[in-house]
Amino acid sequence: MVVITALQSPGRFGRGFGGKIGRGRFASGGDRLAALGFVPGSRLLVETNYGYGPVIVRIRGARVAIGRGQAQRLLVRPV
Repeated sequence: MVVITALQSPGRFGRGFGGKIGRGRFASGGDRLAALGFVPGSRLLVETNYGYGPVIVRIRGARVAIGRGQAQRLLVRPV
């Protein structure tokens, strides 16, 4: 089990939290993660990580599949 410490922006031209450069009707990447409960202080458990494809985590009692790019933006520390 780990605790989320921060959400990292993917870069200057990416769609990370803080930067509202999203395309079309979608919010920035960090806004989507926050809406799913990925906020600093939340505990999560990685259930499935095969090294490719989506990562399945358990957060706030729910199983959520997130892309590898989104998972790499989560800064965590062990509990």
